[in-house]
Amino acid sequence: MPTFKVLKRVEAYVDYHIDVEAEDAKSAAEYATAEDEELDWQQSATTEFEESRIVTLDADGNEIDDTAFGDF
Repeated sequence: MPTFKVLKRVEAYVDYHIDVEAEDAKSAAEYATAEDEELDWQQSATTEFEESRIVTLDADGNEIDDTAFGDF
């Protein structure tokens, strides 16, 4: 009997944070937005949701669409 690699992908948010010195909260967010790529963000949490997709992968690691269950 053949063996297949099946992928389960779960919808999630990954949260990052950084401490920013600023005059007010809005200025802190503006600075973080402007300097996003330059900042050393620290991962702080991962939140998974109910939605998920399960699908079989082909030999190249690509999803075989007609084997998929679930969607997000």
